[in-house]
Amino acid sequence: MKGKMTWESPSNIALVKYWGKKENQIPCNPSLSLTLKNSVTTTTCTWELGTKAHYEFLFEGRPNTAFSNRVEKYFNSLKTELLFLNSVSLKIDTKNSFPHSTGIASSASSFSSFALVLTKLEEVIDKKVFNENQFLQRASYLARLGSGSACRSLYGPVCAWENELYGSPVKAHSIFDSYRDAIIVVDNGPKAVSSSQGHALMNEHPFAQNRYEMATENFKKSLEYLQNGDCLGLGNIIEREALMLHGLMMSSPNPFVLIKPSTVEVISKVQSFRKENNVPVYFTLDAGPNVHLLYSKEYEREVEVFVKNNFNKHQILFDEVGKGPVLKELELNS
Repeated sequence: MKGKMTWESPSNIALVKYWGKKENQIPCNPSLSLTLKNSVTTTTCTWELGTKAHYEFLFEGRPNTAFSNRVEKYFNSLKTELLFLNSVSLKIDTKNSFPHSTGIASSASSFSSFALVLTKLEEVIDKKVFNENQFLQRASYLARLGSGSACRSLYGPVCAWENELYGSPVKAHSIFDSYRDAIIVVDNGPKAVSSSQGHALMNEHPFAQNRYEMATENFKKSLEYLQNGDCLGLGNIIEREALMLHGLMMSSPNPFVLIKPSTVEVISKVQSFRKENNVPVYFTLDAGPNVHLLYSKEYEREVEVFVKNNFNKHQILFDEVGKGPVLKELELNS
């Protein structure tokens, strides 16, 4: 038994942030995200069932040691849960539609695409029977074990990670079906402190419990705003969430700063533009210096002109909300 498949899976941008985790990638607070459309990872898997496990991992068609080590560790960790991994030969080739270190969570799109491959192999090799909801829930669960935020990439346009084990779709107002995301890349260098290290610092953080309680409250309010189509209410929360995330970094037991002077400059200009022009565009940040601007399709022209006129010295990526992963190819041979 052998075959080939290709999955395309998106990244996502968190509105309510996940920061701090327990063992096995269990979050300390619920989180909420918008699924992106154009920022995707495409993963092709060629496989053959045999007697000995063998894995080959390629990044954009070439070996990459750091990438291979992380993915192989992930696959090896699942051998007791996915027994076919002990007797299958896999060749994984993955590529991103977006450049690295640009404020787009490549681990979310990558590990969600790997989880989709593994869930489809469960169906084919182990004869598991999943309906569509069960398939995505299973893939979300497996994605979480590789990268926490990856569990939110299985659903679009909006996903919640409230159940600790997997993400779930959120029914939101239609205005969010066409929401836009302009990404201002102020610095594409490697982060001084990784997200994993940052999560770990929450274990001894003096504000940890207050943070988890506030994030839970922001999560509940954001769900209401999403359902009611309240862009203003949601925008106020996502900006506070972004600043709180970086405030937690700067007040950690071992403080660190990931934002740059250009980050602050972008934020200041966005706030002034919004106030002076009455255009509801809001910023958010992941665990890095680059800025995401979120706005409805109605204001696309005004925001794009503003962004191009004010931030043309930086790399700019224009994206929008998407519907989730897509199976691009599936070949099966006995």
